[in-house]
Amino acid sequence: MSGSLRNRYDDVVVGAGTTGLTAALLLARFGRSVLLVDRAPAPGGGLRRFQRNGVFFDTGFHFTGSVHPGELFDHLLVQLGVRDDVSILPYREEGTHRFLFTNQQVSVDVPAGLDQACAHWQSLFPKEADAIAWYFGALRSVADRTMGMTIGHPLTTFGMIEEDFVSLRSVLDERFRDPVLKGMVSAFAMCYGSPPSHVSFAAHARVAFGLHQSVGGIAGGGDALAAALVKAATDAGVDICCGCGLEAFDAVEEGQPRRAVLSGGREVAFERCLLTMDPAQILDLLAPVKPSPAFRERVQSFEPSVGFLVAYGVVGGDAPLPGFGRSIFSEFPDTDFDAMMNPATGGERPMVVIEVPGDPATGKPPRLIPLASGSCDGD
Repeated sequence: MSGSLRNRYDDVVVGAGTTGLTAALLLARFGRSVLLVDRAPAPGGGLRRFQRNGVFFDTGFHFTGSVHPGELFDHLLVQLGVRDDVSILPYREEGTHRFLFTNQQVSVDVPAGLDQACAHWQSLFPKEADAIAWYFGALRSVADRTMGMTIGHPLTTFGMIEEDFVSLRSVLDERFRDPVLKGMVSAFAMCYGSPPSHVSFAAHARVAFGLHQSVGGIAGGGDALAAALVKAATDAGVDICCGCGLEAFDAVEEGQPRRAVLSGGREVAFERCLLTMDPAQILDLLAPVKPSPAFRERVQSFEPSVGFLVAYGVVGGDAPLPGFGRSIFSEFPDTDFDAMMNPATGGERPMVVIEVPGDPATGKPPRLIPLASGSCDGD
C-alpha cells in the first residue's frame, strides 16, 4: 500500500488484523518508525467484509460490547483517534440479547446495563436473587482488578487474579441451582469459544462484563473500523505492505533476530518485531532463533477454540423485521454448554441470528442476516 519501503525500521509488525493495526498505530504515535506487513491483499484481517450482488458478508466483526459513551470500546476508539470516523449502532436497550432454551421452552431477554440485567434476572429467579447479585458484583470486581478495563485508572502490569484459577463450571455448580439460570450465565461462552469447564471465571467475566454493559455494531460493519484504523496508521507514518509476507529471519544477534526477509527476497532490518499471527507459524519463523523448549511447549499446548459455521440469508420485504432489528437472538437446544460445545456430543447445536448493518453510503436499512451455528469441530 505504501510507496517505497525503507531498509530499516524501529519496529516491524507482522499481521495487519485488528491487533497488528492497533500495535503499529500506537508505536508510530510514540515516534517509532514502523513497517506493517501482511500476506493478504488488504489490511484489516477478520474485520474485512465482502459482498455479492450488493449483499454484505461480515466474516469476523458482527457486534461488540461496551459501546456507550464512556464505556471501554468507545473509550478505546477515542484513544486511537478513530471515534469520529465510525458510527456506532447500539442495540435495543430493553433486549440486546434474547436467549431461547428450547429444551425448557423458556425465552429470556438481556437488557443493556449490569444493574438492569441483574434486576430482570432476579425477577425471573427470585429464589436465587442473592446468587445473581453476587454474580454481577463479581463481574464488576474482576473488571476493576483487570489492567485496562477500568477507564481512568492508571495502567499497571497485568497480573493473574484469584478468579483466573477457578473455572466457570465450578462457579456455576457452587452458586446456582436452576439449569436455565446456569445456561443464561454460560451463554456468552458462544462469544469466546470455550465451554464452562475449560475457561476461567475471570476470562468469562471480562467478556460478560462488556456484553452486559451494552452491545452494538458499526455502520458499514468491520470494513468501516478497518478503514478508520488504516487511515489513522498511515497518517501516523506507518508503512503498510500488503501481499507481502515475512518469509524468514536472519542476522540473529545474541539470540534476537535483527533482519526480516520479506516476500520477493527484500530484506528489512529492525530493532524489534511483533508477530500478531497464528502461533504455529511463529514457531516456524523462530526456528533460527532456537526458542527454548519451554516456549515451544507453551505454544504447542495452545488449544483451539470452538469453531462456528456461518450461513447468510436475505430477508425479503421491509427490514428489519418488527421487534428483531438491533438484537441478537440465540437458540440453545440445551442449558448445558459443556455438552453443546463438545464435539463428541450428538444432537442439535446452538444457533445465533444476527443482523448485519447495511451500506452506510446508501442509507438503506440492513437486509442481510448471518446465522451462526456452533459447529464444535475444534477448528
